[in-house]
Amino acid sequence: MEARLPAAEICKIVHISARKKLLYVAVPKVACTSIKIALSRAERDNPDFNPEKPHNRKENLLQSVSCKGGYEAAIERINAPAFFRFTFVRNPFVRVLSAYLDKFAERQGPIRRARVNRRAKLGFDASTPVSFTMFVDALAQQRAADMDVHWRVQTEQTLFGDIRYDLVGRMESFSSDMARLAESTGVDLRALMPPPHNRTDAKCRLTDFYTPGIVDIVRRVYAPDFDAFGYTDTLPDQTV
Repeated sequence: MEARLPAAEICKIVHISARKKLLYVAVPKVACTSIKIALSRAERDNPDFNPEKPHNRKENLLQSVSCKGGYEAAIERINAPAFFRFTFVRNPFVRVLSAYLDKFAERQGPIRRARVNRRAKLGFDASTPVSFTMFVDALAQQRAADMDVHWRVQTEQTLFGDIRYDLVGRMESFSSDMARLAESTGVDLRALMPPPHNRTDAKCRLTDFYTPGIVDIVRRVYAPDFDAFGYTDTLPDQTV
C-alpha cells in the first residue's frame, strides 16, 4: 500500500470517541470544529461542555491512532472493526472559496505564525494582499499531500479508498446524513452540535469570486473529489 500522507499527518486528522466507538476523519472547512465539539460532548456524556480549544486533545478527550509502523499499519488500525468510521465532505468550489475567505481575505487580525507559514508555503509573504485568483493559481502548483489541510484535495485528506468508511456525509445534506449516523450507531451528534462556527457564507458568494478560468483550475485540481463524491463540476446554484 503506497503512503498517501505521512503517518504523523494521519494521526492529526483521526479523532476517536473511545466510549462511543466513533472514528472521525476531519476535513477542515466542512464543519470539523463543530463535529469535534459534538464528539467531545458525547465522549464526556456532557452536552453542555464548551472547550476553550476544541482541537486540543487533552481538552476534548478525543484519541487518535498510533503512528508506529508507518502508513499501512495506521490504516489497519483505523479500519479495525471496533469503530464506526465517518467523515464529511463539501462541494470543492465552495470549500476552496471558504478556505480563501477564512485564511486570506477575512477575519485575519494579527498575522500569526500559522498564517505566515501558510502564506509562505504558497509563495506569499506576510504583507502581500492575496487575491482569489492568486490563491487558486498557487494551490494548483502543489501536490495534494503538500497542500494545507484547509484546501487539500478531499480524497487525499480522507484517504478515500484506503479507509473503509461506514458513512461519507456531505455538508450539503448534513442533517440527514447525521440522522443516518444516529440510526447506525445510536449516537445522535445533532443534539450535541454547537452553534455554527467560523462561517464565511462562501456558497452565497461564488459568483463574486469565480471566473471561467478559476472554475477550470478548480475543476482540474479537484477532479478526484468531483468524481469520488458525486459533485457536478459546475458552480452550484447559490439560490438553493
